[in-house]
Amino acid sequence: MHKNSSATCGFFNPRIFFAFLLCSLGLYIGMLTFAANPSSGTISATATTAVTWVGTATGTGNVAGESDCVEGVTCDTFTLTVDPASDWTGKRVEVRVQQAASYDDTDLVIHKGDNSGPVIASSGNGAGITEVGYITPSTDGTGVFSVHVIYFTTVPGDQYHGSATVVPLTPAPPPAATIDTTNKIGYENFEAPGVITPVTVTTGRQSSGWGAARASHLSA
Repeated sequence: MHKNSSATCGFFNPRIFFAFLLCSLGLYIGMLTFAANPSSGTISATATTAVTWVGTATGTGNVAGESDCVEGVTCDTFTLTVDPASDWTGKRVEVRVQQAASYDDTDLVIHKGDNSGPVIASSGNGAGITEVGYITPSTDGTGVFSVHVIYFTTVPGDQYHGSATVVPLTPAPPPAATIDTTNKIGYENFEAPGVITPVTVTTGRQSSGWGAARASHLSA
């Protein structure tokens, strides 16, 4: 009489188990490919150092913008958690995306929640210029935000460097200019000397001087 082994038992099938394991592993690797490196981070209001990450997308040329970019190819995502337990009074988070080279151009879009959530901030500067956006907890709330970076025109392999830093809500004013007390070459206006006599200007033909004398001689 043939007996079913435990390998083919309905409660446990090694083939199904390993297939599920491979699918799960593939999904996990795919998620890592789509995300930045590292893929996520948390920032609190008392943080004195920046949360940093590096891009991982392999392609470029997503000139149409965020709507049709391909995760892991022409865009990637960093998930930033703004600590809800922190006191964010007078503070906000500055997100910066620094280009790898002067000819690289990426764009930045920050969403509340995931990439399908509302846009909190965006930046689309030209090549070589750092993209900057802000998360303001007093108006945007706290919790999870997605930092979506689109590879507009970059050299494949060039990767941006991202950072999130706690900064004052109101930027500090620039320092006052230093007063220079050293001697300098200058100028001074003076009144013209003497009395200026107005000149009478006449119009029409006039004869005077040598011309008048010559005319008198000719008529004599």
